[in-house]
Amino acid sequence: MQAIDDLDDDYNWDWMAAAVLFCSHERLPVPPQIWISMVQDRYRTPIVVVGCGAGGALLSVRGSGEIRHVPAVAPHGVISTAGAGDTLAAAFMHVYAATGDPHAAIGQAVLFAGYAVGAEPGGSAFLTGPQLAEMAQAAPGGR
Repeated sequence: MQAIDDLDDDYNWDWMAAAVLFCSHERLPVPPQIWISMVQDRYRTPIVVVGCGAGGALLSVRGSGEIRHVPAVAPHGVISTAGAGDTLAAAFMHVYAATGDPHAAIGQAVLFAGYAVGAEPGGSAFLTGPQLAEMAQAAPGGR
């Protein structure tokens, strides 16, 4: 789900209780950290990720007691942000499915989204799984 603005949205109930919930910060009725807590308290959502554009992303794994902030990176600058949220979600799910580690997944997803915003619209902004893993290992502090 991308733009959501109501915790009591009956249409999105099933999504809110899903194993991995992604949303954008853009239309949230409260700050993202509060939103994450509200969603997990109400729906028991196991994993919530909020994409925050130039602010990076937030990850919460229910029961961990922490909301992790991963700052945005743009290794090649920013040319176009079109599709950055979709890229973030796809990369997260790819890494999470491969590793089972949501923390590795969010780090690599933010890196991939940052890489993608540095490409011309319609240009080649994609990395293979091994290329992404290699780039993540080379990043300062790892991802």
